[in-house]
Amino acid sequence: MNNLRWWVQIILFLSSYVPLSVILFVLVLPTHEYVFAVVTLGIGLLSLGSLIFFIAKTQSLQPFYDTITSSQRRDNEIMSYIATYIFPFVTLPFSDWSKGIAYIILLGTIGVLYINSNLIYINPMLSLMRYHLYEVTLSQSDSVFLVLSKRVVKKGDMLPLIKMSEGIFMEKKSWRQPGQDERESQ
Repeated sequence: MNNLRWWVQIILFLSSYVPLSVILFVLVLPTHEYVFAVVTLGIGLLSLGSLIFFIAKTQSLQPFYDTITSSQRRDNEIMSYIATYIFPFVTLPFSDWSKGIAYIILLGTIGVLYINSNLIYINPMLSLMRYHLYEVTLSQSDSVFLVLSKRVVKKGDMLPLIKMSEGIFMEKKSWRQPGQDERESQ
């Protein structure tokens, strides 16, 4: 899993729009555009299921341990993401199929920019799953990395990390430090 595969990038991108798919379903359903409403909701639910599977698969991998030498939380970018990408879609009218196709092209363009800018980890669904995004440095390198974690990550913490892609890690959720007795971790 050295480089994030294209299909995982697509899952992360589409799953960031799950809230939008639910909102669009609710807004479009009264217009009797049932096919569009169901397809939109279906894509959202499929991408959410895929995200859950991806996280479970990632959590099953063997971690390596490293100590955090600096940490800065990056969750503040979630609100910017919502304001920039989700809110405009909710306010757009879906009066005919040509506008729907134009919105799909716009969504595709945003997707390419989102993936190429490495923003796929700024994802409201990850936030709803209680993952927080941190920019950290590790004791084994002077480089800056991104870490997804369900807990507060502080300087001096030793974390079990799973590499998701180049420069991006996820903390393994149930863990004990190397050499720690199993009884001590309970």
